[in-house]
Amino acid sequence: MMGLIDRWHRLEEADAANQGLKSLVYSSLLYRTYIGSIHGLRCLYIEIPKSLGNRFEDVPSYEGLAITVTETSYEQDGCTSLILTSGSVEQNDEFAVIAEDILASLTGIEEAEAYVRSISQKINDWAVFFKRRKTNVLSRSEEIGLFGELLFIRNQFEAGVQDADVWWNGPRKTAQDFQTKKLAVEIKTTTANEIAEVHISGVGQLSLDDEYAGGNLYLIVYRLVVDDLHGLSLPELIRQIVERIPEKRRPLFCAKLECIGFFEEQSDKYKGKYSSAECRVYHVKDGFPRITRDVVPAAILKAEYILNLNACEAYRADFNSVIDSLKG
Repeated sequence: MMGLIDRWHRLEEADAANQGLKSLVYSSLLYRTYIGSIHGLRCLYIEIPKSLGNRFEDVPSYEGLAITVTETSYEQDGCTSLILTSGSVEQNDEFAVIAEDILASLTGIEEAEAYVRSISQKINDWAVFFKRRKTNVLSRSEEIGLFGELLFIRNQFEAGVQDADVWWNGPRKTAQDFQTKKLAVEIKTTTANEIAEVHISGVGQLSLDDEYAGGNLYLIVYRLVVDDLHGLSLPELIRQIVERIPEKRRPLFCAKLECIGFFEEQSDKYKGKYSSAECRVYHVKDGFPRITRDVVPAAILKAEYILNLNACEAYRADFNSVIDSLKG
């Protein structure tokens, strides 16, 4: 599926005269969805049942997201349009990340109430982000987690993977941190003295979404050490990665970082320097110890657990096997 930002770029190139063109996206969803642009501001049009449109009437707009409900000329019978609009031209790429996250959450939902409820929850989640933005820096645990994900991106570039930044989910609340049709990778990062266990935050984290069924799933664990002499700070690692990303893709990568909570102007707040002391790769396949959706009763909505990695030695893999899966 072509990324939304690529679709917006094509639409904006075709609509240089600002005629308000729209393009249908995510046609597999329960209701039709379009993207467009009005006076340079990116818009997302989500059709919802008219009977449920009042759910969004009192939802306030935020710094980076304006919300309206209105009827247009192209809706299906019985539907109205929920229109989300970027807060500014400068926030267009950030808005694309948010739009993709909202639409991804709707995949597979077949009931109208649940569909609208998911949209509402995602808007509320992003509202929390907008209230927080530029007022707080990442916590140390968030910093370490992001460092590990970015380290994997850099390692891929070093191994010759040209689109390492593209398949990074970043702020999207997906099952794994990195997903393609043929491969998914979950990254865990620790500063402990040894790699002994990791926290698994959900029953889906070590199983593939239906969309990616048939692909390979890997768990990669980085162990970082504080290294003031030879290590890198988070901003320094980010700059190394940005230098490797083609200029056209840099705005989206930076938008993902901002949606996580990292802002370039706060770089001086991240003084810790780290280097990678160890990297372990596990091939998550049949027999790997994990809790998956198919063995959890439907009444259990969320589950977290600690995975003893010493019991997973039989599933250790080489980092190159991940790279080969990407290139294959």
